[in-house]
Amino acid sequence: MMIGNCSSKGTTLVGFDLHQTEKQPLFFRTSVELFQKSYYNERNQMFTGRFRRTKTRDHTKGRPESLEYELIRSKRKTIAICIDREGGVTVRAPLNAPQSAIERFLMEKQGWVLAKSAEMTKRALEKQAFRFEKGFFLPLLGRDYPIEPGQTVSFDGTFFHVPVGDAKSVRPLVEELYKELARRWILPRVAFYSSHTGWVPAGVRIGTATAAWGSCSGKNRLNFTWKLVAAEPDVIDYVVVHELAHLQEHNHSSRFWRLVEQELPDYRIRRAKLRILEEKLQKTGLS
Repeated sequence: MMIGNCSSKGTTLVGFDLHQTEKQPLFFRTSVELFQKSYYNERNQMFTGRFRRTKTRDHTKGRPESLEYELIRSKRKTIAICIDREGGVTVRAPLNAPQSAIERFLMEKQGWVLAKSAEMTKRALEKQAFRFEKGFFLPLLGRDYPIEPGQTVSFDGTFFHVPVGDAKSVRPLVEELYKELARRWILPRVAFYSSHTGWVPAGVRIGTATAAWGSCSGKNRLNFTWKLVAAEPDVIDYVVVHELAHLQEHNHSSRFWRLVEQELPDYRIRRAKLRILEEKLQKTGLS
């Protein structure tokens, strides 16, 4: 749902100029590392590359720009590039990955890295500009409603009433209102589709998850983030059906998607709208 978390605990910030390095050239004439495949995880704004040992010559052309990134080495098999919410770049690499291999992977994905970093930096600035006060809007069920000052946090069907105060003190109050609005809307939709399909969860909870719109536990308990209530009703229904289908298939196999499609033939269109909602929430104090 949101941008992947790039923890900075126990890491070192590494900055280098892709034009040259002090101790070694960016590329050796002959390299012992070749990236076999790379995968882009759009949801988490991350590129992952798998590599194998081989012998090859470098044929990369061009003069890339300077790039600063945080390098985290650990016991992993892949090199991944992650862009955080503020536009910062983190590279996660195996303990024994050569620096040249890491830099080459960054070179290959340089266009994506620079574009995504700029995009996330822009979103962060837009979020900083947001205020819980008159002149701004909050989303609910696919619509934007204006904020008006009030004694308490409430929604009257036309306006969100929010007391005057700084974001840190007001946001928790707004979040509690959204949780209540989510319960009022999402729980009846779960009951409706559960009755229609016969897929009955062991329990349903509205929580504060930031990494997913919804989830299904191994004990068949469903969890939905309160942020989902900002989505259009048909999108909420998609997430509800998606999680209910996991009661039958705890995976994303072709059988799972057939279950979703038999209930919602247009689920792909509804799913695509989630990306738009995510971008909208990232511009407000709700992400």
